[in-house]
Amino acid sequence: MAIAWPGFLVACLLEVLVFALVDPQDVRWLGHQLLSSREAVYTLTFFVFWLMAMLSSALTNAPKARGRWGEQALRNVLEQCGLAEHTDFHTEQS
Repeated sequence: MAIAWPGFLVACLLEVLVFALVDPQDVRWLGHQLLSSREAVYTLTFFVFWLMAMLSSALTNAPKARGRWGEQALRNVLEQCGLAEHTDFHTEQS
């Protein structure tokens, strides 16, 4: 539930921004014009935006993913400074 609300708010914002600039009747899918009402295009794009925002939030909020990213970033910095793994520094095994 903690991921759904921020995703919902981001989807609302994206919906407003996109359709302030684009007419729903001008939207094309794979080169073909959508034969749907404006409301259907609004609804479909809202759910696509919501899904993308929730997936993005889920992937970036995973503690293990952040931990692995941080460990890799630190390893890269140490190696760029000329230190060698297993010689100058050791990593924890999880």
